[in-house]
Amino acid sequence: MQLAPVNFYNYLHSIVLLKPAGCYLVWVESSLLDSGMKFYGSIEAQSFTITPLIAGRNFFTPIFRGSYGGSESETMLHVTVKDSPFSIGMILFMTIAVVTSFLETVANLRTVTWQDVLWLAIPVGLWLAFYLLNRYFKRKAVHRFFNALPGNPYAG
Repeated sequence: MQLAPVNFYNYLHSIVLLKPAGCYLVWVESSLLDSGMKFYGSIEAQSFTITPLIAGRNFFTPIFRGSYGGSESETMLHVTVKDSPFSIGMILFMTIAVVTSFLETVANLRTVTWQDVLWLAIPVGLWLAFYLLNRYFKRKAVHRFFNALPGNPYAG
């Protein structure tokens, strides 16, 4: 990126609503989104931890952890995208529900009826829905993050 690390630090401060100490997540009013703030989190001298700023509640928003540094004219950026703790918990819970439902169906050792198939399809469908929602919002947030970077030729 054609931006000095000091300028990148200042740029992050212009798009990130800083997190109060000891607070995990805040729900913001939509008027704050119009102010140019795109992310919420903390910024250190060489690293940051941010999440996309959205109106309303969405527990699937991922967490970006990154570090930056480089020469006086260029910034080298390393970003890791993690799932939110809520989405990890929900997918884990749904995985346990699917396995339990499957084991209960197999343990009965009787003729499988349409009710058995339905009871297995419900947790499998919910698990798939949570997994796909998590992937969708993660991909959307990654695009939003990289489109917000200065000098991004793909921003649009």
